[in-house]
Amino acid sequence: MGEYDSLFEILLHLVQVESGFLALAQGRERTRLTPATVAEAAEMCARVDRAYIEHARSLDPVEADSKRFLVPWFGFEITLAEGILQPLTHSHKHRSDISMLLPRLGGEGVEMDFIQWLAESRAPKE
Repeated sequence: MGEYDSLFEILLHLVQVESGFLALAQGRERTRLTPATVAEAAEMCARVDRAYIEHARSLDPVEADSKRFLVPWFGFEITLAEGILQPLTHSHKHRSDISMLLPRLGGEGVEMDFIQWLAESRAPKE
């Protein structure tokens, strides 16, 4: 699992990074989220995901490619569009890590393919 000792630590990392990038992109102060359980971390991840959807919908396309913000831990600025893409790809990597580990822990992995997700989400409900 690399630098993390548990699935919970990976989820905590995900929610911290995702919420941090969103706060920076929106010009807000970053706050440290401190979920106590996996369920709380998962709910926070879902809440941040919903906030990203709203943020992306609200962006003006020209501003998304031109307006920049500083990412202090990288030491350089990125555009608002890059500020959506980076946490998205970063989170996908770690969510894949989790999905691969779940079967080893007695759980079931999750399909991570976007097209399959679209097909399943658009399938008629039984």
